[in-house]
Amino acid sequence: MSENHEIKEDYREIYERIKLLIGLNSRLVIVENSSDVIEGGIYMWDKAVRADTAVSDALIEDYMTLVTRMRLDFEDKNNQCHINSFDHSCRAVLNYLKQDTYVWEDSLEDVLKSVHRELVVQYCILIQSVKV
Repeated sequence: MSENHEIKEDYREIYERIKLLIGLNSRLVIVENSSDVIEGGIYMWDKAVRADTAVSDALIEDYMTLVTRMRLDFEDKNNQCHINSFDHSCRAVLNYLKQDTYVWEDSLEDVLKSVHRELVVQYCILIQSVKV
């Protein structure tokens, strides 16, 4: 099995677990009066509907293990542009996993689309080989 295929499978597995965590065990609520300030409003995670913290913590730990392992490869290549983009994307996914920030999306389906997009960005950064 190629290294790219292994990385893709690792990301696929993480995304499947994220879908379960967010899709089945989370809910968004609109921030009161936010529609007065921003069209469509701002949303936050409903604290009354939270996934089991053990499940959430294990997913975050596994995700961090994966991205840390991948990031070390960037550091070896000293590619700062890729490191910055990768780190930004990882922080976005972590915010969704921790469910401790506001979100612009108004549905869990849109949150999952955003998470998927970030994971694809990370994967593309990882497999691309840029010669400067």
